[in-house]
Amino acid sequence: MEANERMVNFENGRYVLTGERGMGTYVLSAGDVFELYIRGDFQPVRVESGGYNGWYYVTADGQPARFALGMRARLLPLHRQIASGLG
Repeated sequence: MEANERMVNFENGRYVLTGERGMGTYVLSAGDVFELYIRGDFQPVRVESGGYNGWYYVTADGQPARFALGMRARLLPLHRQIASGLG
């Protein structure tokens, strides 16, 4: 895992991004933009919540999907969130 990488986990009823050994927990909220490792590459995604689907993410091309525990993730600086078109 790279220094700025996190992993998707589920704690206290919420999805979170945690660093190595659970350090640096970031609680995900609807509208958050970050990168997930999908199909061999990091891709920007936006967190969504609603209806019977609960918490999920939407890719830059509009595809919704559910989180999987242990997915690799990276937080993005604000300027990259805006450039992703998802922010």
